[in-house]
Amino acid sequence: RVRPAPSPEAQPRPATGLQAEMATLGVEPAVCALTEIVQAAKPPLLALARRHGAELTFGGDDSPSACLCDRTLARQSLISALSALLSRHPRSMGIAVGRHQRLPVVEVTVSPAIAPGEAPDWGRALETAVSLMSAQGGTLETLLDGAGSCRGLRLGFRPERGPHILVVDDNRQMLQLYERYLTSGHLSSSTAASSVEAIQWLDRLQPDAIVLDVMMRDVDGWELLQRLRSRPDLREVPIVVCSVLDEPDLAYALGAQAYVKKPVDAPGLLSVLSRLLGGNSPAGPPPAER
Repeated sequence: RVRPAPSPEAQPRPATGLQAEMATLGVEPAVCALTEIVQAAKPPLLALARRHGAELTFGGDDSPSACLCDRTLARQSLISALSALLSRHPRSMGIAVGRHQRLPVVEVTVSPAIAPGEAPDWGRALETAVSLMSAQGGTLETLLDGAGSCRGLRLGFRPERGPHILVVDDNRQMLQLYERYLTSGHLSSSTAASSVEAIQWLDRLQPDAIVLDVMMRDVDGWELLQRLRSRPDLREVPIVVCSVLDEPDLAYALGAQAYVKKPVDAPGLLSVLSRLLGGNSPAGPPPAER
C-alpha cells in the first residue's frame, strides 16, 4: 500500500529559514537523468549511512530515467529523505531508480520496516524533504507494508516531456508567482518580461500555451496578441490573457482562447490551462447577442 507522506498543517506562518533560502535560490527546472542525481548524492549518502551504522546499496533501472527537476533541490531532497529514514536506525537501506505509473521515481527502502510506534514525529522528520520535492513539482510518498509499517519512501519526479508554458508579464514578481503556480501543477515554464523578450523566445522554441499580460510598456499585450495570432507557426497555440482590465470580449476578438481576471490564483489558472491543453478548448465564448 502507498499512503501520501504526512505534511505540516497548512497555517499562515512567516517564512522559515528553508522557505527563505528557496525563495532566494529559486527553482530552475531542467531535464536531468535521475541516475546522475543519485550519483551526485552518493558520497554524502554513504557518509550518512556509515555514521548510522547502516548498509547502503544502489540498484534499479540502468536506463537514464530522465525527468524534469531542479538538480540542486532534487539532490538535497534525496539526502533529506534518507536522513529522515536513518534517524530510525535501520540495518540496511536500498536506493533504486525506476518508474512508477510511468513516472520517474527514486525509491528508498529500509530493513527492517519502521513500525508506526517508532515514528511519532514522522511528519516533522520529512518536512524538509516534502518542501524540497513540492517546490520542484515532485511528490514524496511513504511506502507501507500490510501491517502499516514504513518500508521506505518514493520520490516522484515530473516527466521529461510535458506541457511548457511561456508567461509574458513585465512585473518580475508576477513572473515568479506564475512560475510557482505552474510548477505546482506539474507544468514547466519560461518567462519573458517584455514583448521583445517574448518574440526572441518564440523565434527559438514553440510553447504549448502562452499566458499574456496586457498592461505592459512599449508594446502592450493587445498588440503582442495580434502579432502572435498573425504568425502561422503560433496559430494553434492557446493564449490566455490575464489582466486587471475587464476586457474579455476584446481578448477573444483578438484571438485569445481564455481570459483570466487578476488577481490570478493557482487553481483558476491551472484549471484554464488544463482545459486548453486537454484538446477541449473552445475558440472562445459565443459572440455577444445584439
